[in-house]
This record gives sequence, C-alpha cells and structure tokens, in this order.
Amino acid sequence: MGECGRTPEQCAKNGCIFDLMMSGWVHPPCYDEELSNQFLRENNFAFFHDGAGTQPLSEAEARLGLYRTIYTNGTFHYQHCTYLWAKQLRARLKKPCVLDSDSRSVEHVQHCLHRAGAPNATQVVLQTGTTLHAGSWQLDCIIGEREVHTGH
Repeated sequence: MGECGRTPEQCAKNGCIFDLMMSGWVHPPCYDEELSNQFLRENNFAFFHDGAGTQPLSEAEARLGLYRTIYTNGTFHYQHCTYLWAKQLRARLKKPCVLDSDSRSVEHVQHCLHRAGAPNATQVVLQTGTTLHAGSWQLDCIIGEREVHTGH
C-alpha cells in the first residue's frame, strides 16, 4: 500500500493512523487497534517531552503522533518488541496476511531478540528510559504472504 507520508499532516491526509506502540503511521489495514489499545492500557506508560521527566505529555497527546521526540518508561522498548511479535502472530492467523514492513523486518526482529535476551536492567526501571522518535522510519503496509522485509 505504500508509505503514509513524510509529515503527520501528509499521513493524516492519506488516511493513515498513528500507532503509538510502533511510533509510526500506518494504513488502516495494518493498524491493530485492539492490540495497540490493550498494550497501552495494560502497561499504563507515562510520557514526557523531556528526558528528565519533568514535562508530562498525556497519552492522548502522544497518540496524535505530532511529536518529534518524547520519552517514556524503560519497559516500553521491551513491550514494543512483544507487541511486534503479537502483531506477527495475529496477522499470520488471518488470510491474507496484513502486516507493516517493520513488523516483517528481519533486522527489527533480530534487534528485539537481542534486547529481550540481554535486557538493560538500568534502563528498564527509568521513568524516561525509552526515547521515541515519531516517524523515525517509514512503515509500509504489506498485504499478502511476502514473509520478510529487509531493513527498517
């Protein structure tokens, strides 16, 4: 389906949705609203404009995807990886398989496996241990059985 755009305005105009758990814009078929909401609800992440955690940002504001960089709990990065794996599983159970390019990326999955296998105990406990960059990579919505996508 292609990428959504290079700015939040372009993405919204193209009918895309910001997936906070992916920190990126996706076409509606690649957005698993139920799963994203579940992860956000169960983890109750706090978001901040600054790395010191002194300028709070509401989840509702973060969900708009209008930020360049925000900070959240150290566990977010690990939960993002778990979310990616849950998305993969749910997508494989449907025909045709509909999944964004980052969730299909071999490099991203390897990165998540490395993270999960060697967690940073110092980062995990920090209120602002994860830095999110909105749109730091472009997500393509892929429909069909193409198994993997190389690169972020």
